[in-house]
Amino acid sequence: MSEGVAARMTLVLVCAGLATFADLYAIQGVLPLVAAEFRVDAATAGLTVSAATMGLGLAVLPWVAIGERWGRVRSMKAAVLGAAAISLASAAAPTVETLLVARVLCGALLAAVPVLAVAYVHELLGPAAAARAVAAYVAGTTLGGASGRLLAGLLAEPVGWRASLAVVALLSATAAVTFALLARGTPPTGASRARLVPGILAALANPRLSSIALQTFLLIGVFVGMYSYLTFRLQESPYSLSPAAIALLTLCYLVGTLTARLSAHVVSRLGYRGTVLVGILAMGAGLALSCVEPIAGVVTGLALFTGAWFLTHAAASAETGARASADSRAHASAVYTIAFYLGSAVGGWGLGLLFHAAGWPGFALGGATLVVLAGVIALTVRPAD
Repeated sequence: MSEGVAARMTLVLVCAGLATFADLYAIQGVLPLVAAEFRVDAATAGLTVSAATMGLGLAVLPWVAIGERWGRVRSMKAAVLGAAAISLASAAAPTVETLLVARVLCGALLAAVPVLAVAYVHELLGPAAAARAVAAYVAGTTLGGASGRLLAGLLAEPVGWRASLAVVALLSATAAVTFALLARGTPPTGASRARLVPGILAALANPRLSSIALQTFLLIGVFVGMYSYLTFRLQESPYSLSPAAIALLTLCYLVGTLTARLSAHVVSRLGYRGTVLVGILAMGAGLALSCVEPIAGVVTGLALFTGAWFLTHAAASAETGARASADSRAHASAVYTIAFYLGSAVGGWGLGLLFHAAGWPGFALGGATLVVLAGVIALTVRPAD
């Protein structure tokens, strides 16, 4: 495939990642304001994030079947456009219950992108080009998550959290339209729905693929919790930061954009397991730094933690596609995606309960436990590098 086509696919995937993750995580930038308006605690406000990721995790398998029958690109186009519309409407939710329902629906639509994108890339590109394209997609997710949180946080004070989320929804809609215009479809595979469950079970039975999924399940909850509950910590004494100032911490995502882009190079030097172990150690160090009181230490820890997570995530995404056989990539990607978003929902909410009960030390202790468990799994599964 020509470099021009590969570059076009890279741009397409960046737009898909931006549209998906700006919608999904923008609300993290305004969680304290949501909690204040609806008079709920931090863990309940955090459910607005978990609801979307739970909806996404539960909708993965239906989207695998739809993508095989209807075409992967056509499915992703419909999903991102529909999610942008629901996200825009959810900014006017009158109650926290209505907002949670809208977030579940939005997440269920967005499930099409992460589960189908990796299979789509490996369908059209060779292994080396596919690894670079997947890294670009993950970099696009960092840009989406960062831009959504940053815009929502910066606009929350002057226009309110509802209007700020509406602006992010419009940004996501623009990226979704760009994706829809540029993406070139592949023909439906025509795969039988009878293959879906056996394909998922085969992916789960593969120790390498299942260990990657389990590591991701553990780590993503810590990452989501970090960005959800650090906002509550920093608005209180001794920091007393404004929503706009807290939103600027989202710029740490730029470190993740860089490490995601570099992941293919790092894997080529260290192998997959070596890359993941480096990432896990750096996540642990970043989590420890976040516990210090000086704001400079907190920011340094957040930047290190963010870069380490996206290095690990990009390597794991590419490894999932590379290790699966050609006819099971969608199923392997589905297992990874389910682990990613259910881990985000369960871990993010569970760590929120720890934060509510024991403050930041409770969150940090719980997060460190999950990071250590992920490291143990990475050490015990034999590498295939």
